[in-house]
Amino acid sequence: MKRVLCAIDLSDASVALLAHAAAIVRSSGGSLAVLHVVPTFDAVETHPGEWFDPVRIVYPLRREEVMERVRQAVLAAGIGDDEVRCEAEAGEPAAVIVARALALRADTIVLGTHARHGVERLLGSTAEAVLRRAPCDVLTVPPPYARPEILRPTIVCGVDFSAGSRDLLRAAFGVAERGDARVVLVHVVEWLVEVETPDQVDFNVSDFRTRLVYNAQHQLDALIGDESPADRVVRTKVAIGRPYRELLRVAAEEHADLIVVGNRGGGDAALPMLGSTGEQIVRAAPCSVLTIQSSHQRVRRVSERRPVSGVSGHATRSPEGGI
Repeated sequence: MKRVLCAIDLSDASVALLAHAAAIVRSSGGSLAVLHVVPTFDAVETHPGEWFDPVRIVYPLRREEVMERVRQAVLAAGIGDDEVRCEAEAGEPAAVIVARALALRADTIVLGTHARHGVERLLGSTAEAVLRRAPCDVLTVPPPYARPEILRPTIVCGVDFSAGSRDLLRAAFGVAERGDARVVLVHVVEWLVEVETPDQVDFNVSDFRTRLVYNAQHQLDALIGDESPADRVVRTKVAIGRPYRELLRVAAEEHADLIVVGNRGGGDAALPMLGSTGEQIVRAAPCSVLTIQSSHQRVRRVSERRPVSGVSGHATRSPEGGI
């Protein structure tokens, strides 16, 4: 997390989210950019509901006023002028955030999520749209946006042994190294537990599940042997069931401070992540979730990214040597 872009909405919770992002950047020795997006800086006509009533002109906040509010939030979070780059832009929020992440070559986007639960939590939100389109890793933080735990936090990392599993594990170890965190590596054997094998089928379900767990444990041990630093002890767990449910269950049991999962979003395609493990976890997790893109995904998304509409010119205030 060397180049972090933190998007805020200037609500009361923004100060806590900024403090969270700043703590992450300071621990990694990186740099921080703070972005607020408004629909427009231009005057807008509003039409009343009654005939012959005059058209009203609504003047949004000027860019300078928005920038001042961003600066005030930054100062309230205890972030110095030399630690941050402030930006204000107009456009569709998710599109602007993704465009700025590309322009700033950010490696992580930090976003707050709403306090709602279930499908309502992210469906149609800016966070969901950013997860789908992001050219980099995304850290989603649920309220109350507390500062990252300093004393031995716990990281739960879910792997499926795909090509991106090593990227996930390296990211988890990188975060653990900076915070002296404990790492719990989890693989879930996907199994529809509610579907039982018919009695007439000559198949030993129990033996088959035992074999799946045994093979998964050996794969986890091999993955740790290849990627884990020699001085770090990693616990492993193999669970059976639906991946997102089991990862959330393990995270609750371990009192996890962070869940690390893969992001398989497909860019701008319609609903590419709906129902995926990553999105289900972000929707329901009580802690922060870091969604990691594989090296291949990162290169593909950056190379395929087209100019994003709805982004106006931006105003910035940056420290010397900023992002």
